[in-house]
Amino acid sequence: MHNKILIKNEDFQPFGREFRFALDRKSLIVLLCFLSFTGISLPLSPFYTIIGILFISLIALALLHEKLLLIFLILAFGTSLRIGEGFMPVSFSATELMIYFLILLYLKEIMQIDLRRLVKEPVAFVFFIFLFSRIISAALHLPDDPSHMLSIIRDSIVPMLSFMVSIVMVRKFGVRKVLLSWVVVGIFFAILGIIQSNTGKFLFLSEEGESTRDYLKLLLSGTIGTGQVAVGLFAHHNTYALYLQQILMLSLALYLFGKEKPYRLVMLLISGLLLIAIFYTFSRGGYVAVFLSMIILLLLYSNKTRIIGAGLILLMIIFVIQIILPYFFKYYEQFETLIGRFHYWKSGLNVLKNDPISIIYGVGSGNFKERAGTSFTAHNVYLLYLVENGLFVLLALVCFIFTWLKHLFVKYWKNKDSLGKILYFGLFTGSFGYFVHEIIEHSFNSATFLSICAFWIGLVSQYEKEEYDGD
Repeated sequence: MHNKILIKNEDFQPFGREFRFALDRKSLIVLLCFLSFTGISLPLSPFYTIIGILFISLIALALLHEKLLLIFLILAFGTSLRIGEGFMPVSFSATELMIYFLILLYLKEIMQIDLRRLVKEPVAFVFFIFLFSRIISAALHLPDDPSHMLSIIRDSIVPMLSFMVSIVMVRKFGVRKVLLSWVVVGIFFAILGIIQSNTGKFLFLSEEGESTRDYLKLLLSGTIGTGQVAVGLFAHHNTYALYLQQILMLSLALYLFGKEKPYRLVMLLISGLLLIAIFYTFSRGGYVAVFLSMIILLLLYSNKTRIIGAGLILLMIIFVIQIILPYFFKYYEQFETLIGRFHYWKSGLNVLKNDPISIIYGVGSGNFKERAGTSFTAHNVYLLYLVENGLFVLLALVCFIFTWLKHLFVKYWKNKDSLGKILYFGLFTGSFGYFVHEIIEHSFNSATFLSICAFWIGLVSQYEKEEYDGD
């Protein structure tokens, strides 16, 4: 045992529980060197040097207690920070690097995953088909456009690895602890966003305008998104809002299906905190996603709330028609609004009209703006995939979304276990609002949200396997 690093109960017991790591010293040195290489930036970027060193320090700390690795993984999902920014050819996002690290750390456990059973799981199967279709689409354009091939491969492989890491995390900690960890991290990001918007501090990646405190006036004026907004650790407030929306629906599910009143009250307060943070993002797309998810929640949870849901829909329609839409048209020349999206959609369809053969295999990833002649990309993930990747990739995406939502919906109605209800209800309401929202945005083209979705799929897969084995 002299060549192992052991952390046992008598050596280290920060939470009163026994946790153990048995890492080969050489493996640990290789891991830390790998992290150090990607974490150190050139002197031209001192900010990223600090972030890289902090990131490495946190991982080293997490090695002292296994639960911290779970928290840190979920924390990494909520950031656009890149590690090793000075070495751009080999730099990684925090999410990507953390997943690589956990893959190396838990390689033995991951090798034991029976990937053959995934063929029998429709959700995982169609999701991986979708990811592979993206790679194939990029390969078809490799002779003419080789620049995007590497990024597409990375953005497709990282979600696959996220799926495997999720299975290991569920095995080690259980579904409930994994879900609660997401909520705990959500609290941190919600507080960070509220501080950002009200003080103007900790705006690490903000690209927004000047500060304003008259939020109600800003909301009613139709100029949402033009003041100082919360961005968390993301590069854009829309991405931050969608990230919080996913956690919000989980916290609401934990509230609705919780059994103890103090526990439910805490979850309700957390949900309110997340709603406040989402409001401070001033993301119109984020509001749409939350609204759609809330309506589905009200319609599914009980018969009584269906009346409330119908009333909320009516009030929202009146609000949009009477207050928001007039200002959308008024501020079109200054701000990107719904009319702007119509322009991008029309331009994208014109690309297909002028080059019908591109409907089959697309014009190549990252080429939408150039071919459509617009200053922004499609702002519609379905149109974006159709134009850039072709019809088969779009069909694979739609097939996955339909299979995923149907699976969650059916399992929610059939499952009698409270934990199962929380899992399926939270993911269904969150996913429904998110994918409908993607008609006006395109975040599901990023490695971050693809990896988060893959994490949810792995979580559901392992939960159902353990439930089946238990029966």
